[in-house]
Amino acid sequence: MQGLISLLIALSVGAVFVFSGVLLKALGSSGKSRNPVAGYRTPRSMKSPESWIAANHYAAKCFTVAGIVIIFSGVCLWWKPLPQSYNEIIILVITIAGIAISLVATESYLKRHFNRDGRPQTGQPVSDEKPSPRTEAEVKGSGKIPFSRLDYLLEIASLSGIILGIFLLIYFWPQLPEQVPRHFNFQGAVDSWGDKRITLIFPTLNVLFNISLSVIRFFTPVFFLAQERAEQRTLRLSLDLIALLKTWTARFFTCFLWATLEIALGRTAALPPLFIPLALGINLAIIATYTALILREAKSR
Repeated sequence: MQGLISLLIALSVGAVFVFSGVLLKALGSSGKSRNPVAGYRTPRSMKSPESWIAANHYAAKCFTVAGIVIIFSGVCLWWKPLPQSYNEIIILVITIAGIAISLVATESYLKRHFNRDGRPQTGQPVSDEKPSPRTEAEVKGSGKIPFSRLDYLLEIASLSGIILGIFLLIYFWPQLPEQVPRHFNFQGAVDSWGDKRITLIFPTLNVLFNISLSVIRFFTPVFFLAQERAEQRTLRLSLDLIALLKTWTARFFTCFLWATLEIALGRTAALPPLFIPLALGINLAIIATYTALILREAKSR
């Protein structure tokens, strides 16, 4: 079970990294603003339109590579799982390292190729995109994109999924045997058993993943532009993706926990054959669909 959980976590996190890389590439390619609603926004990258475009392009490569590494690591840990909770710890370490290395590498790239005022250093190649930054007069104000009805419904669905999972674990805990399914093969059959305390990982990861995405949702800045709303629509799609991932992840972990409890209690022998392929397919379909929508929105500006 641990190897499968680490695979699903790695696929989800890795897909988010790859999606971030695609989004950064799209934002940098527009060349229209140093103050978009999202993107690689640091004091060094915001010095000039040229540094903004270069930073987003370079960060896009870093995050894409990091996402691929995370996914590959998850596949390896699923193929050869480690004991206890080391799989999840390794994925967490790789994720943190991926973020840190991407930031350090991008800042180092900007330092090597741009002066303090944001002008490209002589003889250094930069992006071929032609920037056309907006003036400060075009910026109407700043704030947050408000929650829509869909946002509220998805938040309720996500929270209810987490609460249901915690309730199921508390209710069935006294009935659980000392050994519960620890690892499943891709067909859903149990191939390893472990201490029942391993089931605690379901609500724990569910809560942590939900909190992480909630932080992104609540602290994402948005600039309300007087002349153009394209950036707002792009961010709206990004926030919808986050909300859907939160809801889907919460429901998935709860369903996975329920299936594990059913097997541990002897009510069924294995996971449904289509459970794992369907779970992976839905997760990737959500990310792929919204990535395509965001790219189409970026090209239509």
